[in-house]
Amino acid sequence: MPGYTNNTIDESIGLAVDSQGNIYVSDKVNHRVMKWTPNATSGTLAAGTGIQGSTNQQLSYPYGLYLDEDNSYLYIADWNNHRIQRYRLGNSTIGTTVAGGNGMGNGSNQLNEPYDVCVSKKTGDIYIADKGNQRIQRWSPGATSGITIIGTTGINTIDDGFLNAPSNVILNNNETYLYVSELDNHRVKRYRLP
Repeated sequence: MPGYTNNTIDESIGLAVDSQGNIYVSDKVNHRVMKWTPNATSGTLAAGTGIQGSTNQQLSYPYGLYLDEDNSYLYIADWNNHRIQRYRLGNSTIGTTVAGGNGMGNGSNQLNEPYDVCVSKKTGDIYIADKGNQRIQRWSPGATSGITIIGTTGINTIDDGFLNAPSNVILNNNETYLYVSELDNHRVKRYRLP
């Protein structure tokens, strides 16, 4: 049953699991990310406040999650704020914008309804399924803008050179390939990284 208490979730979109079996869940409608320990009957707040907003403490419809356990970070695709937020695990009060955050748009420093995020363990580069812009963006650590590596902003088609509602991104183990799922084309594509 959907709800807003610590033992309920309302529209979970993103999931991440750490080496201890803790599950992180993006609780979209409640504008928060919850952490559930193994066999728990309720969760604890991992990120956000549970109140929709755009401050560095708030989220607005969190979607995809990426857990960087080695560096104790949780990355969140903050869909309605058009940004990627990074939270230090164990400190859910303040997030840092690491991509986007400059309003909705298709500029190199903007995102449009980001759905998912993953991070390179080799370089720290952030890969973003920028769904509203029909593209995959790569942001280097500390960058103030990203680079479109796949897709063309604003064009959606089934042709191989374009994307149609990219919704998930993930790197393979040796980071030679990036996998992208397309929500509206009902497929997963694989791209070789340079």
